[in-house]
Amino acid sequence: MPLTGRIYVCGAGGKTTFIRQAAAEAAKAGLTVFVTTSTHMLCLPDTVTDPEAAASALRPGAVVHAGAPDPANPRKIIGFPEAEYRKIADRADLVLVEADGARHCRMKVPYAHEPVIRPDADAVYVLYGARAADHPIRDVCYNPEGVASILGVPEETVLTDEMIRTALTEGYLEKIHERFPGLPVHLVRGTERKWHLILLAAGYSKRFGANKLLYPLNGKPMFAHLGDTLLGLMTERAGGCGADLTVVTQYEEIRRAFDRSGARVVINPDPSRGISSSLQCALSDLMRGSGVGGDDFFVVFTADQPYLRAETIRGFLTALSGSGFRLGCLACGQEMKSPCAFAAEYLPELMLLRGDAGGKRILRQAPELVFLYPPESPEELEDIDYL
Repeated sequence: MPLTGRIYVCGAGGKTTFIRQAAAEAAKAGLTVFVTTSTHMLCLPDTVTDPEAAASALRPGAVVHAGAPDPANPRKIIGFPEAEYRKIADRADLVLVEADGARHCRMKVPYAHEPVIRPDADAVYVLYGARAADHPIRDVCYNPEGVASILGVPEETVLTDEMIRTALTEGYLEKIHERFPGLPVHLVRGTERKWHLILLAAGYSKRFGANKLLYPLNGKPMFAHLGDTLLGLMTERAGGCGADLTVVTQYEEIRRAFDRSGARVVINPDPSRGISSSLQCALSDLMRGSGVGGDDFFVVFTADQPYLRAETIRGFLTALSGSGFRLGCLACGQEMKSPCAFAAEYLPELMLLRGDAGGKRILRQAPELVFLYPPESPEELEDIDYL
């Protein structure tokens, strides 16, 4: 993809990751990058909603994610009015515009009003999910009736790669070329979902009476039990998805233990701000790395659960992946326990947590939206607080 110009991105199954990676690459090359939308887009912690501030923030090597507040949804932004958009876009080397939505589905064809592409477009990229094939249309498609109509098949039909390309060619390429003859349009297979495993290991262990994370338990420090389990899961594909691991700590012993392990290690400079500060240290580091896609999940663990088994975590992630839920946790009956999983669109809520309010506060606000997974043994969920 070119590093300059005005690029419109539409489709499903990887738009957010595609845009973030393109923006990061251009910024690394010292270019000015403006990321926005012509419809609706997730509002991130660093999103700028004032057009003057957005224009002023553009500088070499910077990525400015900006749009107007969506009056119907405080978690979203909408496109700036045309004059304000042009004022910012004219100052940027690369403009990346998300041009339609897909509600986290793996594939779509556009409705009549989509995609929303301005005449200034230099190219359009149409994404489709890496895991769309081999599933029924109705299970993985946004606008399933449109896909079925183009293909002339029922919505129960299982998609093949050839069917996907046929539907996208007619649904997107031909439609866009009717309006913008000669405009380059590219089909791109998106990246798959990733589990971002986050191990919180920065606490003070006030109730324990000593540093419980370093306390020896069955031949190794307490933190290492779950830490080693998560390192093993990084090499697997639970629910058909890859995983990475971020460890947040204040302790040099824990930092050294994860050196050269393949995990990120993030130091929380002030854990006295509470567990929310450790979670936000991890999230900020992940976002700076531009490695978070729109269909990804953050899965948050606490390091004082040494008995949690890999089989349980693997089963939870596999079941959550197939459930369609965007929130989840382990549970004893209806009681929510760690770990907790959050789809990427919950990033703004996670970044607003304060003090010792962990992610379960978000889950408790909408329990009907939470996927609960019981472990084989309740003892796995024991968190050790006392000697």
